[in-house]
Amino acid sequence: MYGVKPTQIHPIFNTKVNLKTTSQSVPLLIFILRLKSRQLLNIAHQTTDRKLSIWLNFTESGKLSNSETYKNDLLNGKKTIYFISEIESGKSPMVSATCIYSEGKANGEYVEYFNDGNLKLKGNYALDKKNGIWESYHSNGKRMAQERFKNGMRHGWSYGFDASGVLLGKEYYFQGNKLEGKELDAKLASLKQKGIDPND
Repeated sequence: MYGVKPTQIHPIFNTKVNLKTTSQSVPLLIFILRLKSRQLLNIAHQTTDRKLSIWLNFTESGKLSNSETYKNDLLNGKKTIYFISEIESGKSPMVSATCIYSEGKANGEYVEYFNDGNLKLKGNYALDKKNGIWESYHSNGKRMAQERFKNGMRHGWSYGFDASGVLLGKEYYFQGNKLEGKELDAKLASLKQKGIDPND
């Protein structure tokens, strides 16, 4: 984290946990990773050499910076990132961003916030690629932009708004390429003839 590598790994305990759904027991290790200064860097669950469950990561000064959920050594579930500046100044942790993962890839809702808690950006990932509508916001809460993505590429109409919510303009993208003028007219006419929504 932040360019600093842990120099020691200290298992707090090594025990066995009986799983209710099976007769087997699995080794459960809880690790605390510390820096040379003895400051807390991570608290985590791990079985053998695979990350498991929730990992809590900390700044060099020991403040919580983010939490991650793992399954079989891959991010799986919600990742939450906190504002470092707010934490370092002694304030309560405030969420900077959250993202849902599945089998190591961003696959679900992504949300980002300003440090006052207002929404800054939201959208969805599908297998690590932006998909669907993404919206960004001005600090006053008014929408700043609405963009559409398909398989990680801008696709469809995008709109921009000023801080009062007034539409500033729009652009059209098809499979990542911005279309204008006659090229745009021809594409829209072709899609209309085929009965296809330009945003699909």
